[in-house]
Amino acid sequence: GVVLEGVHGPSSGFVDRSCPRSARKGSPGRRCPRARCRGQDATSGIAGCTGQQVLTAEGAGQSTEGVCTDNAGNVSAPVSITGINIDLTAPSVSATRSPIAGNAAGWNNVPVTVSFSGTDALSGVPVGGCTAPIQRSSDGAGQSAMGDCSDRAGNAGSASLSGINIDRTPPVASAQ
Repeated sequence: GVVLEGVHGPSSGFVDRSCPRSARKGSPGRRCPRARCRGQDATSGIAGCTGQQVLTAEGAGQSTEGVCTDNAGNVSAPVSITGINIDLTAPSVSATRSPIAGNAAGWNNVPVTVSFSGTDALSGVPVGGCTAPIQRSSDGAGQSAMGDCSDRAGNAGSASLSGINIDRTPPVASAQ
């Protein structure tokens, strides 16, 4: 019999592993998705099988196949691994604020909440895959909030929102 073995990603079915080493996005522990063929032949033995195949192309629903040849020259039927999904791209992340804007002078007199959302065309961003909303409530000019989103393959993107001006303290009036 012939068996095609493969390296698969997390339970989502997507892997974020790229080759060559220069494309590994600073993650030296990651390996490239690979498939290799191995076979058995009780009569003449296996002469060889399709070499290891390294999968580097981004995309969903990929497949690969392999064959083995015995010492008599017989070639096995092809075997395949299907449903290989590779996502190398970080999600697009956006930050939005509520309330949407301050007053005409650019100031808020209430807390400002910054929320983050992400989109990813291939593996998608799961529910809970983004930083929880961040609330800014302290008085001050030029505040910011930064957050990130991760897709199902583990790629992360980030966004920040700056220019948050908050003054919740009423002025003090005095008589003259």
